[in-house]
Amino acid sequence: KHISGAFRQPGAVSKVVFDSPAGRMLITETVISNSLPEEYIMRYEGQGYVSYSNYQLEELDGKNTKFIINQQVELKGALKLASGLLKGTMTRQLKKSAESFKRYAENQ
Repeated sequence: KHISGAFRQPGAVSKVVFDSPAGRMLITETVISNSLPEEYIMRYEGQGYVSYSNYQLEELDGKNTKFIINQQVELKGALKLASGLLKGTMTRQLKKSAESFKRYAENQ
């Protein structure tokens, strides 16, 4: 749900709900930079973690584009202690986020 700022523009804030094996997660999503097609940077904050995702699109030729994702995750508290157990869950969630961005970028 979009909360504030110009949608998908720097400073825009949304609340996102994810259902995961660990339960329902409420995440605050903030657009840090939107200079598509070159780069799109997002900050995700949930209970016990902060994550930054940097999405980049690189044109390879007239028909193909390389989609590059760099992600940084900082775990806190109980999540930091359980990080070994949650690695698979976090990887799946980050993949869903990347797929969502890919759909968005392809429709621009």
